[in-house]
Amino acid sequence: MVSRGEDLVCQNSWLIMTGYCTTWPREGTWMSCSLIWPKLLTKLTTASYYTRSRPLAITGKMGVWIHAFLAGRLQAVTVDGHISEEAEVIGGMPQGSVLGPLLFLIHKGDIGERVRGSFLSFADGTSVSLPVTTAEEVPRLQQDLDTVYAWATTNNMSFNEEKLEMLRHGQKHNIKEATKLYTEGGQEISAQPHVKYLGVHISEDCSFHHHIAETVRKAKGMAGWVLRTFTTRETLTMLTLWKTLIQPLLDYCCQLWSPHKRGDIQLLEVVQRSFTRQIRGMRDLSYWDRLRELGLNSQQRRRDRYRIIYMWKILEGQVPNPAPFALQPYITESTGRKCLRQSLPTRAPERIKTLLASSLIHEVPKTFNALPKEVRSITGCPVGKFKSGGTSSYGRCQTNPQCWATLPDTGPPTPYRIKWT
Repeated sequence: MVSRGEDLVCQNSWLIMTGYCTTWPREGTWMSCSLIWPKLLTKLTTASYYTRSRPLAITGKMGVWIHAFLAGRLQAVTVDGHISEEAEVIGGMPQGSVLGPLLFLIHKGDIGERVRGSFLSFADGTSVSLPVTTAEEVPRLQQDLDTVYAWATTNNMSFNEEKLEMLRHGQKHNIKEATKLYTEGGQEISAQPHVKYLGVHISEDCSFHHHIAETVRKAKGMAGWVLRTFTTRETLTMLTLWKTLIQPLLDYCCQLWSPHKRGDIQLLEVVQRSFTRQIRGMRDLSYWDRLRELGLNSQQRRRDRYRIIYMWKILEGQVPNPAPFALQPYITESTGRKCLRQSLPTRAPERIKTLLASSLIHEVPKTFNALPKEVRSITGCPVGKFKSGGTSSYGRCQTNPQCWATLPDTGPPTPYRIKWT
């Protein structure tokens, strides 16, 4: 299961990165390198924490509490009933502790200070990226990697060289062929067509076709496991299993990768279509009738709703804005609050226009602006109030999933190859 906190951080990281990736390909090549920490919490020592936390001025009861958590720890080993002598623990964190991840963030807080390119880091994943227009600029990315390697060595850390991956965007093949990046040990980092970072696959063509295919594969596999393991086909049990085990796989970070092509939309919809058909009494109903009977929304509607909510959070400043130059609100007395929608570059190639047209910064403002004025103008409140649509009954039907069931939900036109039954 994926927590909402992790989902939010992944969205923020990848929205920022994708904003760069969809902007730079028309001017050159965007190169990124993904780095993985092995056993990250075991590398954290008490001495390194004191050194890192001193500039943060963590004192008082908080400082005393953290000191008591780290200092005076002893451990012993038991083998065949014999206990070894106790030894002082000078590094590492107890598994499952709340302070462990927090102290690690303090420990690596300055890792990207000297990196000149784009730098993203969360948990055990780190990404270094740089726009490149000529082959002579490629060594700049290697210099950034060397800076990160030096920081890791100084702070008793190391990267897993076997999991270092490089991803290259853009159409300048001469730059791609001349690109060679190396690990700290001198091994060449292999270029990959797809890289998975924080649960999302991004491809060298800046699309999410591969991620969607992987998402459908995992969801179908989980649905198959559920149908093989549980013999009951009662509605309550099946819906509980669907919402608990399968739906989170289809929802994860969908605000970022939500497809716009009909084929990808149908691939995601087929998972729910096949599963709901197995519920008792639903086989003879069409797909859309089954959704109404079960109180479910189509996958496309769920993604649209999540994107609308996320756009509202951006305008409210509750999450980082992935494109401050594009996603800005404007308010008029007649229309209320709307989101600016950046126009596509007229001179860009059609491939770039297609990428930008399907991205969050171009597609979501159109959907958000289609909401009623009363809903768009809700501001200065928790996200829960926006989800409920405030005091407007029409607004509740636009944002609340229970009320959405009263609105037509028929999905896109389907080709002859797929029958929605």
